[in-house]
Amino acid sequence: MASTLKLGMYPYTYARVSAMKGSLLQKEEYHRLLKMGPNEIIRFIQESAYRKEVDELAASHKGLQLIDVALNKHLARSLAKIKRIAEGNLRIIIDQYLRKQDVRNLKTILRGRFTKADPAYVMSLLLPVGDLKKGFLEKLTQKENIPEIIRELRFLPTAEVKKAMKEFQDTNNLFAL
Repeated sequence: MASTLKLGMYPYTYARVSAMKGSLLQKEEYHRLLKMGPNEIIRFIQESAYRKEVDELAASHKGLQLIDVALNKHLARSLAKIKRIAEGNLRIIIDQYLRKQDVRNLKTILRGRFTKADPAYVMSLLLPVGDLKKGFLEKLTQKENIPEIIRELRFLPTAEVKKAMKEFQDTNNLFAL
């Protein structure tokens, strides 16, 4: 039986999210970024709300990869913060929204294993903000092949998974999964 959520007023959450919104890149800044090279972009975002992520990741990533990973990490932190400060029915809605990120994370892991990408790089692309925690996602990135990953996803409907796995094994088409 489905129930209806009624959203109320959440002034604290609204104020905090509005403040976070102020640190986003503006349209004019985005157009300037399009004209810059990777090192200029890194310097630019390092002088903004992304400083912490760029500083943390600069030793292990370079160029476009650093930009990608820093932006992803900042987004993950922002989403986790919104989840933390939300309350009541708003929290339920945010949790549902973040479950979409769980699906994106699983797709990224499957694509990474399919293309034999470095598990550390795949892990850096994930946003563990939904129900699937970082440790579980990391465990999945370490699996040797796609069937091993799928076996770990015990929360999926068994009949549908078996059918999709058979199609994947027959066609080697990742879209089946």
